[in-house]
Amino acid sequence: MSVAQRADYVRAYRESGLNQMAFAKREGLRYSTFAHWVQKAAKGELRVSPMSSSREGAMQFAQVQFPAAVPTTASLEVRLSDGVVVRGDDGIYVAVQPVDMRKQFNGLWSAVAEQLEEDPRSGAVFCFINQSRTRLKMLYWDGSRGN
Repeated sequence: MSVAQRADYVRAYRESGLNQMAFAKREGLRYSTFAHWVQKAAKGELRVSPMSSSREGAMQFAQVQFPAAVPTTASLEVRLSDGVVVRGDDGIYVAVQPVDMRKQFNGLWSAVAEQLEEDPRSGAVFCFINQSRTRLKMLYWDGSRGN
C-alpha cells in the first residue's frame, strides 16, 4: 500500500469520529498496522493532508427530524437528576464530528453561532459528543440570564 493511501486512511479516520479499532475493522485493516500509521502521522513521519471539509476545523451539525408517527408537538426533554428539565422545543442539532470535551460554554456557543449560524438563545438543544462517543455535552439556553 502506498504512503498516500495510508495517509488517506489516517485522514478518513480523523474525520470519522470512530476509535482506531472500530475504524480499522470497518475498513478491513489490521488494527496493529493501522495504529502504527496513526502513530507515525502524530509524529509527523506520515504527511496527512488537512480534513476535507470546506473550512478547516469547521464543525458540521445535523438537525434531528422526528418520524411522521411522532406528533408535531414532540420535543426533546431531558430530566436531570436535580430535577431540572431541558426541552428542545425549537429543534435539536447534533454535531457530526466529535468535539474536544475541554471546550466550555464559550467555545460551544461560538461553534453554534459561527459555524452553524444559529442563535444559541433560540431554544434549540445543541449536542456535542467526544471522540470515543462516551460523553455528551448539551448546550441549551433557558432564558434565565443575559439578553
